[in-house]
Amino acid sequence: MYISQKMSIFIIMGVMEHINIRSSQIGVEKKENCKFTTLQVLNLLMLFLFFIVKNASRYSNSYCPFSRLPLASYEDRAAFKIFVLDVGLLGAMSNLKATTIVDGNSIFTEFKGALTEQYVLQQLILRYEPYYYAKTNSTQEIDFLLQDEEDEIVPLEVKAETNVKAKSLRQFVADNQSKKAYRISMNDYQQEDWVTNVPLYAVNGLEF
Repeated sequence: MYISQKMSIFIIMGVMEHINIRSSQIGVEKKENCKFTTLQVLNLLMLFLFFIVKNASRYSNSYCPFSRLPLASYEDRAAFKIFVLDVGLLGAMSNLKATTIVDGNSIFTEFKGALTEQYVLQQLILRYEPYYYAKTNSTQEIDFLLQDEEDEIVPLEVKAETNVKAKSLRQFVADNQSKKAYRISMNDYQQEDWVTNVPLYAVNGLEF
């Protein structure tokens, strides 16, 4: 599921409102040779609490049986995902208690996936510029797409549990004849014919 640009702006504005910064505390007057006010600069800096992951929805291989490069040329500029800077910030913004994550909770299910994606992104962003893949009027979605050092397009599926059914990933690999594909989950490392299963704790040192 991907998010519209308009909705993303509303989300950022909502976060800014929660911070409750008053112009009287900062000062709104422009200083000499300064294009923005102090408050405007502070607002711009707040945007760096987020990572933007772009949607490569135009990357479709029904007519071309090999990788197309670069991924940036297949970007859908009208849709992207927003991630916060750190998984701890995401938990704090969501008022999520640490005990809920550690001990488990029967109603803590869907958001667990968001936390897991956040964690994986933090490991990827250090070495790659990750994209994701989702198309309008389709349920197929790939959590992350990478362009590796060998110029291969590598799909990654992220799972928060040990249930690793990945219909979208299998379909993407078949449609695009992907040479590499990874499924990241709570399961142990396992090499299958079409995908490599990687445990969450090993993502940081993984070379795709």
